[in-house]
Amino acid sequence: AVGEIFYDGTLSSQTALMHSPYQGGQGIGERQFSSQQWLAIVKRVRALGLPLAVHAIGDLALDEVVDTFLAYPVKTGLHDRIIHASFAKKSTLEKLKKLSVMLDIQPQFVTSDLPWASQIISPQTELIYPFKTYLKQGLMLCGGSDAPVEVPNPLKGIDAAHHRQSPSFASSFQPEEQLSMLEAVQLYTIGANAPSYQSQRQGKLVVGSVADLTFINEDFISNPKRITTAKVMMTVVDNQIVFRKN
Repeated sequence: AVGEIFYDGTLSSQTALMHSPYQGGQGIGERQFSSQQWLAIVKRVRALGLPLAVHAIGDLALDEVVDTFLAYPVKTGLHDRIIHASFAKKSTLEKLKKLSVMLDIQPQFVTSDLPWASQIISPQTELIYPFKTYLKQGLMLCGGSDAPVEVPNPLKGIDAAHHRQSPSFASSFQPEEQLSMLEAVQLYTIGANAPSYQSQRQGKLVVGSVADLTFINEDFISNPKRITTAKVMMTVVDNQIVFRKN
């Protein structure tokens, strides 16, 4: 098991660490550690030969965590995880590409948090839930829900990653950041198994992979609108049926 280290706070408390101040003069957010405390944690973990899993929502938090990983790289063959990476500076992307790191994203935040968060974050924020941008940069993405904050249903995350819509938006928010439906599904198949280094044996329908399967009654790859009515009919874990809908 890997514990999550909180580098910054949350959007709801305006403690996610941002480059530009929140609207209304509420500051730029908070670091959870002093620089000395943070480096002591990183050095200790690296001395044990282990990777890090770090919560970083704000673009400044992401920048500072990335700089630390560059200065204290993970052991060859392993990868760190940055959880959320909700906002980013364009200049951070080139640094991210130099790292052995996976971005653990929560697409449902686009439909739940963003409608109100867009009213408090600075208009100067460059990249907002930039899922397609991350993929284009060749970065590893893993889909999650951050349950119990959001519903732990992968179909909800897949829907949000593709459509980027909520009742508050007249259309998709930043459609250039929409993932294709197949890319969105891969967040929860190949991507979801990457943190545990099992993506070569899990998350794929190929000979030699573990038989972990989910059967769904709608083909939402061909017709993305069908995901709103899709239901899980059967679940197989390691070649054993663990759920079957009556």
